Amino acid sequence: MTDLFRGFGVDIAAEILKGLGPGIPQATLLSRSLGAVNAADLTAGRPIVETAYACLAFIDAYDTKRFGSSVIQEGTRVVLIIGDSLPAGVIPQDEDRITLEGTTFHITGQIQRDPAAATYVMEIRA
Repeated sequence: MTDLFRGFGVDIAAEILKGLGPGIPQATLLSRSLGAVNAADLTAGRPIVETAYACLAFIDAYDTKRFGSSVIQEGTRVVLIIGDSLPAGVIPQDEDRITLEGTTFHITGQIQRDPAAATYVMEIRA
């Protein structure tokens, strides 16, 4: 929860999870980060390491008002993740991946979050 909402005494993100969570499908956020350099092979660079986090998410309708573009690349969809279904401190990032409905999608572009961090919305492509 952000500082903006602490004064209200209501954890909006938790209320969204409690109210909507039971009806939203399970998904897996695959968070990508750089791993450690292999001392035996310094020229290989740092490997990309993926960490899987269970969450609740669903594919939503694409809204050009939300992303500010009237040009939509074929195959682009939108996913909404319930913020409090992710572990504390885990925030979706561009280039992460998400698996839902039996397909793994790449997160592309900006990630939008409401002020209470109750939901994250982003473009995805298979």
